[in-house]
Amino acid sequence: MRFNLRRFGLIGTLAMVTALVVAACGGGGDPTAEPGAPQPQAPLPTATAAPTATLETAATAGPAPTAKPTPVPRVTLAPPAPTATPVGVQIKRGGILTVRLLIPFEPWDTYNLRSQFSTEFTLNFWSNLMALRTEEPSVIEPDLVERWEVGVDGKTITLHLTPGTEWHDGTPFTAQDVVFNLNRAKNPASALLAAQTGRMKRLQTFEAIDDATVRLTLDQVSVSFLVNLSAPFMLMYPAHIVTESKDIIKNPIGTGPFVVTNYKSDQTISTVAYENYHRKDSEGRALPFVDGIDFIFIRDNSTALAACRTGRIDCGCGY
Repeated sequence: MRFNLRRFGLIGTLAMVTALVVAACGGGGDPTAEPGAPQPQAPLPTATAAPTATLETAATAGPAPTAKPTPVPRVTLAPPAPTATPVGVQIKRGGILTVRLLIPFEPWDTYNLRSQFSTEFTLNFWSNLMALRTEEPSVIEPDLVERWEVGVDGKTITLHLTPGTEWHDGTPFTAQDVVFNLNRAKNPASALLAAQTGRMKRLQTFEAIDDATVRLTLDQVSVSFLVNLSAPFMLMYPAHIVTESKDIIKNPIGTGPFVVTNYKSDQTISTVAYENYHRKDSEGRALPFVDGIDFIFIRDNSTALAACRTGRIDCGCGY
């Protein structure tokens, strides 16, 4: 027997259309009901009137009680966890690192500099209050300040200095040094020192509470102020040595990881590790790990590449 597929498809289509028509016309009703008989309708829900407030109720209720504001405690910003040494990395102490510098470095005072190169270079010798983490630039971590607190109003900041920090000449680093440097940034003695004034424009007052505590007051809440305070442009210079910028290069005393032992403007800078450096690594080990850094000024790239190949310099070949 041979099927006519075209005819079979037409019949199936008609059957489907018929089923849909039946469903639309109430095919889901009582199958025992007489044809044409009216179907019972479900009762409509009875609406319930909403309660109406009266003038008497409003008059006798009295004013709503005023809630007392919950006092906001002073916020203590816990320093972030230090970055751990990567698994499998073996740290080896000792040795002199030799680095190429592209240009002679004259102005060591970052308060009159805008060059990123200059600030990164001087971080070897001077420290900041707080530091921006290298691998996470948005994270602020302790340096010369071990912790800081922000008041309830968001405009008062209290800095607690890292205990035992000293300048390279053995003089203690104190709150008076912080006030000295903030004053240099806020009230520059000359136009040359005005580079940091804009960064400190929110700073209204600053005072030493004691030798280890400094209180800052802002004129308004600023989310960028601590970042500006942590920028490498805002290094701390010794109040007992610096009167003007030239004093810094004449006697480069800092609190950084390296001490300058020899400086020739257009030739070399020799340094040794500072044995009392206040920062440690994530496992509590003293920093820095190398014995010193020698900086060599090489202008020509081909000369620098040859120096790298012969082992005269260790890094900086591509500047």
